[in-house]
Parts: sequence; C-alpha cells; structure tokens
Amino acid sequence: MIKKNAIQLIIITFLFTACGFKAVNKNYPLKFDIVNIETSGENRINFLLRNKLINNNNNNNNNNNQIDLKITTLKEKQIKEKNIKNEITKYKIKIIANVSYQITPIQKKGNFSISNSGSYDVNKKYSQTIKNEKNLVSSLTESLASEIKNNLINIADDF
Repeated sequence: MIKKNAIQLIIITFLFTACGFKAVNKNYPLKFDIVNIETSGENRINFLLRNKLINNNNNNNNNNNQIDLKITTLKEKQIKEKNIKNEITKYKIKIIANVSYQITPIQKKGNFSISNSGSYDVNKKYSQTIKNEKNLVSSLTESLASEIKNNLINIADDF
C-alpha cells in the first residue's frame, strides 16, 4: 500500500515537473520596442489604438527587437434587434484590425488579424445612444490593443 502510494506520488511529480509547460508572464519588461505605427481606416479607433500601444511600450533602449506596425481597422455596424414597431433597439459593432509587423534586426515580417464585437442599446435620447456607442468602441479598442500587445509578445518570445 505504501509502495503503491509512493510510486503514484513519484509519477505525478514527474509528470507535473517535466511537462514542458511555460507560464507566460505578461508583466515582465517587453523584449521589443515599437518604433513606428502606421494606421489606416477608422480615425477614432486608430487614435485610441496608437495611444494605447505607445503607452504600453516601455522605452528601454536595450531591447534588440524593433517593430514597425501597420494597422488597418474596419468598423462594421449592424442592427442587432428590433421591437414589434420595427424600431431599432440594439446595434452590434464589430471592429476588425489587420496588423502587419516587421521586426527590424532579424528582418521577419508577418501579419495577423484580430476582431472584437459587442452591442449597445438605443436610448430615447440620441445623445445617450451616441455615448453608448463611444463607450463600446473605446472598450473594444482597449481589448484590441491588449490582444495586439499579447500577440507581439508571443512573436518576440519566439526569437
């Protein structure tokens, strides 16, 4: 009985310590600098993305990898729900960002695409509807910026 438990304990510790799992720590200093960001598409989304990515960029000059980004954004607004009177009650917004990157010292190029979507309610006051839309766009843009940053961290960690 004791021998069986000891063997099980050894096998379990061997499996968990030698599985090759690598925890990704997003809080350590970045291994790259974003040198240039070119944007096209939706101006408001591009402004927010650029500011968020520049703020996330730590300005250490000892980083080897320098990344040039070209971001193309597209905002699609669709009707999500209508009521019995055929009045629009909810809109759905989908933001698509196509990111192409170039890592300067190793001359690696690539691209990836990220999309986020959400919905907002239409209120009786038009100004409140516009405010709901702006809040949704800014929250979707923040999540896009963090996903772009995470993808760039994963790409930079490969080198």
